Amino acid sequence: MSKTLILLLLLATGSALAAPPMPPEFFLAGGALRTCSDLAPASCRAPPAGGNARAPSQYRVDGGGISRALDPLLWRGRSDAPGRVALAAMLSSVRREQPWDLAALEDALDRHCPRSDCIGDAATPWRRLLADERTATLSALEVPQLDGGIRRRERSHLAQSRQQAGVDVLRAFVAAAAKRSPGQPPRIAVVTASGSDPFDPVDFYLDAFRELGAQAQWWPVDAALNAAVLQGGNCAKLDALRHERLKLSSRERVYPDLGALQARACADPAATARVPESVQGIFFAGGDQWLHRRAFFDRDDQPNAWLLSLRKASAAGTLVVGGTSAGTAVQGGAAMLSNGDSAQALRAGALARAPMDAGCGDARRCADGLSEDSLTYWPTGGLGLLPGWTMDTHFSERGRELRLLTLMHDAQVPLAAGVDETSALHVTGTGAAMTLETLGASGAWIFERLPADGSGVRAARVHYLAPGAVFTRSADGLASQTPLSARVPAAGSVRTPRDALDDGALRDAVQVLASGKKDSLTLRAGSGRVTLSRTPDTRAWRSPAGVAGLTHLTLRYVPEGTRSP
Repeated sequence: MSKTLILLLLLATGSALAAPPMPPEFFLAGGALRTCSDLAPASCRAPPAGGNARAPSQYRVDGGGISRALDPLLWRGRSDAPGRVALAAMLSSVRREQPWDLAALEDALDRHCPRSDCIGDAATPWRRLLADERTATLSALEVPQLDGGIRRRERSHLAQSRQQAGVDVLRAFVAAAAKRSPGQPPRIAVVTASGSDPFDPVDFYLDAFRELGAQAQWWPVDAALNAAVLQGGNCAKLDALRHERLKLSSRERVYPDLGALQARACADPAATARVPESVQGIFFAGGDQWLHRRAFFDRDDQPNAWLLSLRKASAAGTLVVGGTSAGTAVQGGAAMLSNGDSAQALRAGALARAPMDAGCGDARRCADGLSEDSLTYWPTGGLGLLPGWTMDTHFSERGRELRLLTLMHDAQVPLAAGVDETSALHVTGTGAAMTLETLGASGAWIFERLPADGSGVRAARVHYLAPGAVFTRSADGLASQTPLSARVPAAGSVRTPRDALDDGALRDAVQVLASGKKDSLTLRAGSGRVTLSRTPDTRAWRSPAGVAGLTHLTLRYVPEGTRSP
């Protein structure tokens, strides 16, 4: 047999044995994973051991700190903020060499009053600051935590978590990434661009994924790096862009190693853009989905090179995408929710615009006469990794069902999901055929918009997916891959809710309807009413934790004075 023929046979055999391509895959958590770490001791079964781990931040108000806090770049474009003289006076009033902890410092700043009659009035300088302006001020005052010149790092202690549901979500994500890295620990990149300080959560996520057996790295993309690399900026101006775009001071002073890493990423843009090609998983941290989005789009609201690379890898199935809270909300391709609560959504509807500035309500600085709770959305969506979907988080716990229903009708969104805290929606595939199941403590809602059938009436077919059942979704709708029942026995006492705007009310309504003793529940909802009803196709099951799931329900909101057919 010729050498050429042998080589061809070997190549053919290798091709036959190669693993088939994997579909796009997502683990989308609703937030509040409640995992144990040095900075989250309340989530730990026992206090984490001491040593040289990072401690809660402290702040020194001295001449250098005050000078950094008054840097004009931090205040550019903020003509309605307190002036430089007022800010200097406020900071000088709490000046001392001894470091402050955060609560004590904020309390002292809140008490500073340039006039004898302004106690309790929003005109005090601290209360007139927006959330990012407060972050700017505090970041300038933060004390570096160094031990022998080495920065102290936050450590994860996942095995010591009081609740394991959040750990289980992260573990499942790592396991899915490992399927794309046979025989080797999977490589996972972490994106923290959504944080008010993108440097702050890096240590936790890297340590958590390493604890779970992965090789973890930070993908240091954010709005400042985007401006420096992809929007005509300059790597020499990266720190200045961080001041201007993120309202953050002194990150290279507090996080010298991470600052140097981001500088290297700026200096090698080709390698930075190739990160999605070199890893088996990318995980998006929580925070603000608008900040995540700003890292991945250019001035013309077009996807930048990083997002194009990410979309290509996700579509090819070579990596699995995970996220929590804002890291989930940013993944959709339909209108991206960016702000608002259900009560305000029912009163004023959804607005296609950038979100309101966090803290504008207390500061009395909300734009255009709107409320800080106004429901806002971005029409072209988030990162677009899940085309046609809108994603929401902290869902049942913050009573967000009617906010999502309002958005779907006002923005003509056909399909959406809302994920509860300490839970995740596991999605395999996209488009016409996909598999859905949930993990964790509670579950996730799937909303399919129904046509409006009256003035102001909003309706959707909804499914509450508790863990324990697997579904496929196609053009024909949602179908169970798990045997289900028409009803399940009640699991102990069940609270019957009365107001749909109460946190957890509609999830409680699902628990009431699961037994089949009632076919529908009608609840108050602002000045209207909401009815959640079973249909002939409704099926039920219970999760291992005892939470009931129900499919094929009808959710209908009817404003006051409107008769619903």
